[in-house]
This record gives sequence, C-alpha cells and structure tokens, in this order.
Amino acid sequence: MRKLFLPIFLIVLLLPFFPAAAAEGEVITDAELLPAQAQAVLDSGTFVQGILQDDYLYILTEDAEGFRYVTILKQDGTGFQPDCASPALPAMDGIRPTIAVTEETLSICYGEELAYLFTLNYYGGWNLAAVSSSESYRCTRRRLIDVGSDPSRTIAGNGTSQTLNRFDPTQVPATFILAAEALTTDNYALVNNPDPADRLHLRAAASKDAVSKGMYYNGTPVYVNEDLGDWVKVTVANDDGYMMKRYLAFGTDMLGVQAAFPGLCIRESLAGKDVTVYMRPNTDSGAAGVLPDRGAGRVEITIIGAIGDNWYHVICGNGLIGYIPASAFASGGN
Repeated sequence: MRKLFLPIFLIVLLLPFFPAAAAEGEVITDAELLPAQAQAVLDSGTFVQGILQDDYLYILTEDAEGFRYVTILKQDGTGFQPDCASPALPAMDGIRPTIAVTEETLSICYGEELAYLFTLNYYGGWNLAAVSSSESYRCTRRRLIDVGSDPSRTIAGNGTSQTLNRFDPTQVPATFILAAEALTTDNYALVNNPDPADRLHLRAAASKDAVSKGMYYNGTPVYVNEDLGDWVKVTVANDDGYMMKRYLAFGTDMLGVQAAFPGLCIRESLAGKDVTVYMRPNTDSGAAGVLPDRGAGRVEITIIGAIGDNWYHVICGNGLIGYIPASAFASGGN
C-alpha cells in the first residue's frame, strides 16, 4: 500500500491546477516498444522509463556517470518530435529520480518524499508548478505559495518557477520556508491593506487624484520600478502605474500578508466553452489567449484586481495574464 502514496498525493496537490486530474499514462517498460522517432533519445543514454500520455511521450534515460535526463516528445502529424529536455539530473541523498505523469503534468520524483511538478504553460514551455514534500509549496509566476503548514502564506520574487530545460533540483529547496529564505525579493512586494476587505488603487500618476487603473486585492504581487518616496512606480502583471508604498509589504514582511483574492468561479453556463482572456479591459483589445474547458475544468484563475465594475485582472495557472469580463464569473459557478 505504501507504494501508492506518492501518485495519490501528487494528484491531490495538483487539484488547484486541474480540477479533475487525468489518469496516469501508458507505461512503456521496454525501449524496443518506443516509437521509431524516440529511438534517437537512447543514443546518449540507457532507457529507464517511458510514459505515453495523450500527445506527449516522456522518456527517462541514464548516462554512464549515473546522471538521469528527462526528454519530452510531442506527437504531430508526422510522428513524435522533440519538445523539451532536462539538463543532467543528479542523485540526491543517494536517490536517483524517476518520473510520474498526469495530463500535461510531469513529476520528477526523488523517492516517496520529494517530487518536483512541472506543468505545460500557455506558451508551450514546461515550468515548475509545485514542490511536493513534508512542507509542500506551489511555484507560480513571481510567487511561492505555502501548501503545507499555512496556505495563506505567500512571497513574491525573482526566479520562482524554473523551466524544465534549466532545472537543477539542487537549487530548488524542498520546503516553503527554505525556498522563501533563498528567494531574491529585491524590487518585489505584495499588496497589503490593513483591512483585507479594502483594495489598493493602481494610479495613472503618483497622486490620489490621478485616474485609477484598477483596484487590487491583498496578496497581489507587484514589481517596483522606481521608489518615489510615498509612492512607487510599479508593474502589476501586464500593466504599469503607481501605488502608495505604505500599502505594500516587502521582503520577509510579505509572509505576514493574508491574501484576499475573491473566490469566484467561471459560470456554469460557460461549461464546455472557451473563455477569452483579453490584452486590455475591453473586447476591442484582442485576445491575449483562450482558456478552454476540456471537460475536466480549466486551469486555475486568480483574480488579482477589479477594473471598474465590468472587468477583472487575472493571472492564470498556465502563465497567461490579462483581463476577463466580470460577467463570466459567479459565486460557486452559478
């Protein structure tokens, strides 16, 4: 029974990303069963594992020095073509990595106690989405989020989500606290109103009288471009403006911020339909991207701010950022 622990735990941890995780893919135990296009992967290493999931083939190999490598191939009209590959993955504490797969999610596992979860982002790359351990945490664009001891804790900084092709497990701490201590937080902050029910204006200029470009919830990550004293010039997701510095938390103070993002869901009437994420808060701006509903739900959508009464500024779990009409959301999805 113990051998079942890790796959089950990984699926539970992935629920914020995929409301209904797919079953594990087809396991390939013999290198001779790999498609012809995948045989070239074996030229530089010995076959260890293979998993076929939907249009992706995941192969784990090992070189003569004991380092292991993950190679991902994607199926198109001509067969399987290289999509992404990891650098050399060393053993840690004497344990060599193995892989596990669910829909568009790859886990690099070091035994049953430590795993690094990568998801396919909107732009086709593979990014670290979570670290599963005794003190698990999520890795999103610009933020680390505690999953283990205190789900409300978060911290913003640089390099929070490594790409698979540059992944070095020795440089990714196993616990949230260690990751937070190692994170470079220079110029990053979180919105932190004394009253979590309040929201912080993003202004067009450094003045309370300036036009508001949106109102942002506690926990929203911002990048500070310039310190102007009482005001800072910031970038919030894909928009620039000015915020009052006293309502931002910096450095380790970010760990005390209680995120207050609204718990809204895409309306049930939109089930099975695409939801467009716009480049600006108007339909004429064009689409930044589209979030499909494939029957297993959509990727996570975090509402970071409201622009007037009709638009929400969002950060999606697959890296897509932009604006969605408020009419697409409802409490509980109704």
